[in-house]
Amino acid sequence: MKFDVVRFFKTLNNCMTNIQNRPVFDGGVNVAVKIPLDRYDKTIQFYRDILGFKLTPYFHEFTGQSHYCRFGTLTLWLDRVDYFSQTDIWFELNTDNIVQARNYLSENGVNFRPELEKLPEDLKADWISDPAGVVMILKEDERLKKTE
Repeated sequence: MKFDVVRFFKTLNNCMTNIQNRPVFDGGVNVAVKIPLDRYDKTIQFYRDILGFKLTPYFHEFTGQSHYCRFGTLTLWLDRVDYFSQTDIWFELNTDNIVQARNYLSENGVNFRPELEKLPEDLKADWISDPAGVVMILKEDERLKKTE
């Protein structure tokens, strides 16, 4: 088998172009545990009474009843979801450019999941999921913007 140098460098160039055009991605500081209604109270008791975490109640028009607390360097959200039958973990994923990220992720076959939860109109964000089904909120974060 003969090594095709021209093909190799064309492929390498395409890979480098793709990397150069890729938006910046970074993990966020929020992790949400989506908890079914029938397990919510016992879960709150576990984190508050057994682990001793200081939980702050929170209610939002889009997500409903929730509690949050510090979890190391993260914020852990314990969200009650009345229509879930099992617990789910959702992560925050930040990007420097939401438009570029949407295009890039679409081109790479990532599932967008707008049906999951309504997002505020002024929030530059989308719901996505990875191939394993892990849900992430993709949000634009000004701190990730590239400086020239």
